[in-house]
Amino acid sequence: MTTTDNSWVLITGASSGFGEEFARQYAEQGHSLVLVARRLDRLQVLAEALRRQYRIDVVVVTFHRFFGHQQAALTPPALSPTAASTMFRSTPLD
Repeated sequence: MTTTDNSWVLITGASSGFGEEFARQYAEQGHSLVLVARRLDRLQVLAEALRRQYRIDVVVVTFHRFFGHQQAALTPPALSPTAASTMFRSTPLD
């Protein structure tokens, strides 16, 4: 089953184990993904494989420890204008 909406799924720990499996399952359903983990090399390999196999948008975010502080690094994909506007759309809260 594939999705017909423009939803994005955020998956933490996506470089292995359950996180990687969740990424594969959501990709198979046609969801765009934001993959988060510490291992950039593994995330990039997974992201590219999912982009090719399922033709979805994938954003990779890694976290690094540096002198006791967490730092985030974002590796943006080449998003279509529609995907970018959908992902970064804000919805006002009442």
